[in-house]
Amino acid sequence: MDEKQISELLECSVCLERLDQSCKVLPCQHTFCRKCLEEIILTKQELRCPECRALVTVRVSDLPTNILVVRILEGLKTKCQRSAGGSIKQLGPGSLSSSPSKGMGSGQLVHDPSSSHSYRQGAQSCAKALYNYDSSEKDDLTFKKGDVIVLRRKIDDNWFQGEIDGRLGYFPANFVQ
Repeated sequence: MDEKQISELLECSVCLERLDQSCKVLPCQHTFCRKCLEEIILTKQELRCPECRALVTVRVSDLPTNILVVRILEGLKTKCQRSAGGSIKQLGPGSLSSSPSKGMGSGQLVHDPSSSHSYRQGAQSCAKALYNYDSSEKDDLTFKKGDVIVLRRKIDDNWFQGEIDGRLGYFPANFVQ
């Protein structure tokens, strides 16, 4: 497994952002970023694992850090620093660009699909369309009820960036499950 594949696996399945040293492991052994876990508690008033729905009765601050993820991240950072002569470089599939997009101000970070030749080859975060979505906006992703959408990035609580059959675009989060 090469660096790119490892980097792609080290992302939070809720927000689709790269995990960092603050990631927490739940009693069911699933790992998520602390920010997402705290947001779930704020919105749902309880914490259930987003993967298996197991109830978590421990406070987020009391959950352990996923030491394995931290060690892998440190190893990647060290390897990047050595290969770049002391400066950290971005890894391909996880790279970000500063480009404006629908619903976002100029200069905010969004995933740049041109920076990678392939996304995750193994398990991918997906969503199923609950309704038809047909938008006249050129950057939006149109789909039909029942379509399976590969999630590329969570823009905010209301919008995702996704892909169907090589078509990349934005769509409202409340249209999918």
